Amino acid sequence: MKQTTPTLLGLGGLIPFVLLTGLSLLGPAPWREFVMTALLAYGAVILSFLGGITWGLAVDEKLTRRPIYLASMVPFFAAWLALLLQPLAGLILLACAFLAALANDFMLKRAGLSPQWFMTLRLSLTAVVVTCLVLAAFGT
Repeated sequence: MKQTTPTLLGLGGLIPFVLLTGLSLLGPAPWREFVMTALLAYGAVILSFLGGITWGLAVDEKLTRRPIYLASMVPFFAAWLALLLQPLAGLILLACAFLAALANDFMLKRAGLSPQWFMTLRLSLTAVVVTCLVLAAFGT
């Protein structure tokens, strides 16, 4: 089943990644530091949001929650750490953490905790996000 609202919101969420990556590569040199900071901050916020989705699954009382709660905190801590690092390291950490969050979501899907449409959306969005982060990292 295709979910129009989450798909449109997810695609809209890609706009800052694409614009900031483009500016980091092609924008005026004086803007680059600000643009990289903005990209790191936006990536960290979105990564934390993904952890929140996992946290939301853990509140289901039918589940053994401890591992899910722990997994939900990994994106948050990775995002926070990325903000403390130099831009190159921070962007690479974010890219790796987005891939790890996707892997976690695939495990949750295998356990029957998320629908297929969500995984299809997550895979597409993560591919664009990771591409943007890697391009920006190596453009610095």
